[in-house]
Amino acid sequence: MEGASEDPLQQIQRTRRYLHAFVEAHVRYEVGVARRGPVKWNKPKPPHPPAGSFKLNFDAAIHEDSNGAGAGVVVRDNAGSCLRWTSKFFPGIKAAEQAEPLAARAAAFLARHLQLTNVIIEGDFCLSVINKLKDSAMDDSYISPIIQDIRKVLSGLDKVEFNQVKREGNMAAHFLARNSISQNYVFLLYQRRWH
Repeated sequence: MEGASEDPLQQIQRTRRYLHAFVEAHVRYEVGVARRGPVKWNKPKPPHPPAGSFKLNFDAAIHEDSNGAGAGVVVRDNAGSCLRWTSKFFPGIKAAEQAEPLAARAAAFLARHLQLTNVIIEGDFCLSVINKLKDSAMDDSYISPIIQDIRKVLSGLDKVEFNQVKREGNMAAHFLARNSISQNYVFLLYQRRWH
């Protein structure tokens, strides 16, 4: 693992570089896309209460050289402000079909950890994952245990919604997923204090 033998000052400098790269990649409301025009971050729509609802965007990325996959999750409040983010590396995962449900599970665990009760969980690649999460029926696919785990983690929340978004509207989570592959660590940024 990179950074294990670094002195603390080098670790801080490396973390600042990654944070700077994240901030550069993350645009609060719009991501410019040359062919399709800007993609806007959408506030949660009614019947979600404006205050107290949160969007968790997740993504996964595969890197063949590292023999694993990375996941990224970004938490935004109803105004679009980035409150927290996380990235995680999953060794041995070689297919997006395996990585995307693990990224969705990382989002579910983060929602539970933050004690959020009204969430919208969004991903860009994973329509099959989103559809399985929306459908309460049991299935016999190889990702079924992960889907069941996500449902169990989110079962105590007041309101949970799953949506698919375009990649251009999910760039911050995508950046984190790609970055976690090369770093093989979990890092949480707490920008705001919670109870």
